[in-house]
Amino acid sequence: MSAVLLGAAMVIVAYVEFKGITRIRQLDPTAAKTLAYNQLALSVVLIIYSLWSLHSIPTMASVSGQLGENADLIDSGQVDSWLRMGWFLLYGSVIAVAVFGQGGTALYYFSREKHIRQYVQTTAPWVVEMQRSGGPL
Repeated sequence: MSAVLLGAAMVIVAYVEFKGITRIRQLDPTAAKTLAYNQLALSVVLIIYSLWSLHSIPTMASVSGQLGENADLIDSGQVDSWLRMGWFLLYGSVIAVAVFGQGGTALYYFSREKHIRQYVQTTAPWVVEMQRSGGPL
């Protein structure tokens, strides 16, 4: 069920992103704010996914059961420790990317609205109209 929810959230984020890009190409200054909030939503989705994955760290019982006759050759406690550290590094990295990557992109998009407004106000109307209609840039 969690995979379905994650997939649905990613589909929604992608849809909003594509619609926002189309609006940016049409020089709609409000699209920048929509894209910024979309990046924040993506960040939240990635953080929730990572926290859920950290909560669901697999136990050593399943791993040691797969070792079979070689289980006595390996210190299960050490393997468990390394696996847990690997999971924390992996999902901790995903959280860091969500905070800094998506957060930085959101800040960038928030700063674009005034630039788009200024461009539309200072550019010849025929150029703005041509760009909005999808003509040559």
